[in-house]
Amino acid sequence: MDSSKENMEKPKRTNDGSEAAVDSLCLGERERSRDSQEILHRLSPTCYLISEPSSLETKSSSSNTSLVYSSSCAPQKTEPLTDKSGLEDISLGGEILLDQISKIGLAVPVPTRDQALDGGWKAWLVVVASVLIQTFAFAPTEFIFGVFVQEYLQSYPGSTPSSIALIGTIGSSTTYLFGFMVGSVSDRIGYRWTAGIGALTMALALVLASFSTQVWHLYLSHGVLFGIGSSLAYFSAIAAPTHWFKRRRGLAMGIAASGSGLGGFYLAPVTQIIIDEFGVRWTLRALGFYSFLACGIGSLMLFGRDECYSESGSEFEQHGRRRKCEASLINIPPFMKSLKFASLVGFQFCLSMAYLTPIYYVELYSTHIGISKQMGATINGWFNGVSFVSRVMSGIAADYITSEVVLVISIWTATLSTLFLWTFSNSFGVYLTYMIVYGFAFSGTTTSMLVTVAEDYGPMQVSNVLGAVYGCSCVALISGSWISGKLLEMNMSDTMFLPVVLYAGGMFTLAALLASIWVYLIRHKKMSTPINNHDEEDTMS
Repeated sequence: MDSSKENMEKPKRTNDGSEAAVDSLCLGERERSRDSQEILHRLSPTCYLISEPSSLETKSSSSNTSLVYSSSCAPQKTEPLTDKSGLEDISLGGEILLDQISKIGLAVPVPTRDQALDGGWKAWLVVVASVLIQTFAFAPTEFIFGVFVQEYLQSYPGSTPSSIALIGTIGSSTTYLFGFMVGSVSDRIGYRWTAGIGALTMALALVLASFSTQVWHLYLSHGVLFGIGSSLAYFSAIAAPTHWFKRRRGLAMGIAASGSGLGGFYLAPVTQIIIDEFGVRWTLRALGFYSFLACGIGSLMLFGRDECYSESGSEFEQHGRRRKCEASLINIPPFMKSLKFASLVGFQFCLSMAYLTPIYYVELYSTHIGISKQMGATINGWFNGVSFVSRVMSGIAADYITSEVVLVISIWTATLSTLFLWTFSNSFGVYLTYMIVYGFAFSGTTTSMLVTVAEDYGPMQVSNVLGAVYGCSCVALISGSWISGKLLEMNMSDTMFLPVVLYAGGMFTLAALLASIWVYLIRHKKMSTPINNHDEEDTMS
């Protein structure tokens, strides 16, 4: 009893036997620098002493103390320490205290990622920035590229639909391919610098494209160089909002992704008007200026958060945290070895083989069924307008009925509309209906996929996972558009688009099946995790 009482009356020595070290780290015991006081005051009004640092376990728990010392370092209560999350990179007077903490057993509670999310002016400015960047990141290579197809065919004699379509697919595939690197680059220099460099690169690419004299010049400028800039800007724009939202993540990402539809909605008809008035070359220069202005402003608003936070339930935390947020340009993460990731890659691969076909040939198909290219641009504008609405609505729906359900509904709707509506689109009304349905379903697919990835892998892994997935799909983008172009060239009759429609519909069917498998694996994991935890608790008891 006496010894127990004595132990409770004075602080317990740490493993290195230095009681003075403990006293020096207790708040209120000694004179400290102003910076140190401010940092520790934000972290906690108390400091915590743990008797056995080696017994720390990484688990989620509301209890995070063993022996608690107040400002006078008198013992207050004893509780098991089960959470050491957030102990990395705690700065005191410019020095990293993780090593000292592990030696003497001092644990300071640090806010988790879930605190201070889903609000604040910086959080919503990040969403606005993402919208600005996404209005343009894919526009010249995807959502308004159909406007350029007819003009490029006329400007470069001897070119074919497949050779012109290759310009856009090279741009999109380069964007996806460089996604492998963007996650590591943004870890090193931040989202703002990464997106800013991308904005300048896109502007330079379009200006250079305006001076092209041969198609292969467009491959390098409008294709490769623009794709590199787009990759730097796009992946930064889609990853940044996930760090600021959790409960309303679907809404935030839906609004952010709506930039693609919004940009296509007004850029398609505006681009056609500029082409008619000033020609395709001055149009490219005007778009380059727009890229510098809109994406440059957006990059300045991509505020970052402390990426050393962890998020419970994410695969990133399951595979261990990165100390000091160390990033490596050469890294093979464990998530790439799972069946779930393989099904995600297969789904995106098949989707990439088909989804550009209805977009690229809007004006060409319009002239095929007797519609003017101006009416084709109008249909393209409707497609992008519906895409804008769909991205916001699908994001909201993902917050209420889960993103997995929205994904399955959307991908199957896109599949069935392509197989049936596009096949029988022989008038303006039917074709417009198909493009509206397709725009709504396709945009819902891409948005819900982004939300699903963010929820399943965690915000810290979004850019890495999407970069890997899109990088694996770059070959599909090139080959898909090339196959569509070749099918058009081989069937120059009244039914020349039927093989293209059937090809796109077949690839959409495969994509829908693989998406369903991916969703099944995700939901199976969610259902099995509580059961496993329950079994472990029963075993321990």
